[in-house]
Amino acid sequence: MKRHINNIFAYSTFLILSIAVMSGVLRNISTVMYGQPGDPFFDIWKSWYFKYAFLHNKPFYFSDFLGAPFGSDLTQIPYHLFWDKLFFVVTLISNEVFAYNLFMFLSFFLSGIIMYHLVFYLTRDRAVSIFSGIAYMFCPYHLAHSLGHLGLASIQWLPLLLLFILKAFDTAELKNFALLSLSLLLVFISNYYYGVFSYLIVLVFILSFIIINRVKVTFKIVSSFTISFLIAIILTLIIALPPYLNTLGRPIDAPGSTDITYAAPLKDLFTGSARPLSYLLPSYMHPIFGSFTKLLVGFPLYGDTETEHSLYLGIFPLILSWLAIRRRTKISKLFLILLVATVIFSMPPYIKLLSLKIYLPQFFIFKTLPSFRTFARFGIFAMLCISVLAGFGLKELLRRARNKKMRVLIYAISIAIVLFEFLVNPFQYKFDLGKAPEVYKWLAQEKGDFIICEYPLNKAPVFRGDWLIWQRIHGKRTADVAPHGSYSSRFRKDIFKLQDANTPGILKWLGVKYAIVHLDDMKESESLDIVGILPNFNKQEGLKLVKRFKESNIEIYEVTAKPINPESAEGEEL
Repeated sequence: MKRHINNIFAYSTFLILSIAVMSGVLRNISTVMYGQPGDPFFDIWKSWYFKYAFLHNKPFYFSDFLGAPFGSDLTQIPYHLFWDKLFFVVTLISNEVFAYNLFMFLSFFLSGIIMYHLVFYLTRDRAVSIFSGIAYMFCPYHLAHSLGHLGLASIQWLPLLLLFILKAFDTAELKNFALLSLSLLLVFISNYYYGVFSYLIVLVFILSFIIINRVKVTFKIVSSFTISFLIAIILTLIIALPPYLNTLGRPIDAPGSTDITYAAPLKDLFTGSARPLSYLLPSYMHPIFGSFTKLLVGFPLYGDTETEHSLYLGIFPLILSWLAIRRRTKISKLFLILLVATVIFSMPPYIKLLSLKIYLPQFFIFKTLPSFRTFARFGIFAMLCISVLAGFGLKELLRRARNKKMRVLIYAISIAIVLFEFLVNPFQYKFDLGKAPEVYKWLAQEKGDFIICEYPLNKAPVFRGDWLIWQRIHGKRTADVAPHGSYSSRFRKDIFKLQDANTPGILKWLGVKYAIVHLDDMKESESLDIVGILPNFNKQEGLKLVKRFKESNIEIYEVTAKPINPESAEGEEL
C-alpha cells in the first residue's frame, strides 16, 4: 500500500509540472497550440485530414486536397507512424488541436514517470528518482523539440528500453523480453531517428553490461535478445508498410505518385552534428541566459541551429553525475560508457588526425541511410545517462547529510536548481489556431468545391504550413502544395510566375478558381522579374481582382482566362 501511495505522489508531481509547462494553452486547449508556428502545422493538418477522410469515405494516405486537381500520395511525406494513428483516434472524439496538445503533454508526463521507474529500479530511492524524472522531462533538448517536433519530443520510451534490458539481465523471463520488444517498437514507431539510433545504443549498453558485470554469455541470452530485436523489427514493418502498399503498383508518372529521395549531402552531417558547447551552454529558451546562447549560434564550437543544438546537460546534474562516477560502481561505469559513446555519436562523422580520417559510426549510418543527417539528436541519450547518474549523485549527497532536516533542505535546493537551469516561460510558446486570417474566413464562405493557388510559389516544393493549416477552415483544394516528384509538381514551372502571360490559362486548365497573392511575401519572391518590384496583377489578362485585404496585404484574383494545356510545351521541372 505504501508503495502505491509513493508512486501516486511521484505521478502527481510529474502531472503538476506537466500542467505547468503547458499552462499557456490549457484554457483554450482545443484552439491554442502549444509550440511555435511551422512544423506542428503539418502534423495538425494530417490529423484533420485523416478525420475528414474517415467521415467522407476517402483514402487516408492519398489526398486530393494537395496538388489539386491530381492529388498527392501522403505516404511519400515523412510522418510519425505511432502518433498519426493515435492522433486520428483522439481527433475523432475531439479535434486536431486538442489531440496535438494532449500528446505533447503526455511526452512530458510520461518522460518523467518512466525515468522515475528506471532510476528507482537502480537506486530503490523514490526521492532521487523523482529528481531524475524532473531533470529528464525538462531537459533543454526536450523543451526545444516540443515546440515543433512531436516525434522528436517523444523521448519517454527511451528510458523504458534500458529498463527492460536491465530487467531481462536480472530475470531472464519471457515477460521481460516481450516488454523489451514492445519498448523497441514504441521507440521506432514514435520516431525513425530514435529507432535507428536505439539499436546502436542498445548494442553498446548490452556489451558494456556484459563486460562490466562479467556476464557469462550463453546461447539463451544471445537468442533471447536476438529474438526480441527481430520481433520488434517485424512488428515495426507490419505497422509501417500498409500505408505504402497501395502505391507500389502505381506508375511513377501517374497522378499523385511521387519519386522522392531524402538523401542529404555529407556537409549536412557537420551542420547537424553536436559541438562541445552544445552540451555546456544553457538553452536559447532560458529567460535569463538564453540571449547569450543565441549570440553563439553559428559559432564553430556551439553549432548552427538553436533547436538541434539545445543539448545543455545542466551544470548541477553534471556535478551530481561526477559524484556518482567517483564511486566507481558498476552502474555508474555502465552509464558513463554509454554517455561517452552517445556524445561521440552526436559529433561530426569523422575525426581528422593530420592526414588520417577516423570514421565514426554515424558516418556509416549516413552511408546506409542517407536521409539521416542530424546526429546531434543522439544528445537525448546523453541526457538520459546524466539523469540516471545525477540521481545516484544526489543519493550520495543526501547520504552525507547530517540529519533529516539537512537532507530535506538539500533535496529541495537540488530540485530548485535543476528547474532553474532548465527554465522556460510557458506562456511564450503558443499559437492561436482558433483565429483564422480574414482571407481564409472569406474563402470558407465561398460555396462550392473549387481549387485555389496561393502565391508566391517557391522553386522547391516547400510546404507553407502557415497557409496549409487554414485549409481546415476554408476547406478548399490547393494547387500550390505539391510534393516534389508528384505528378502535380511537374506543372510548378508553368505556374511559377503569376505575371507570365500563359500562367492564368494554365491555372484555369488546372481548375483553379482563385489565385491568392500574399503581396508582402511576393515582394521578396524569386518569381519576380525584379525582386522587390511587384507587377500590377489587376491589369493582367485572365485575372480579375475580386477582394483585397488591406490589413494583411493580400489580394484575391479570380482566374478568368481560357484554359491552356501546359503539356503541349516542353520544359524541365524546377
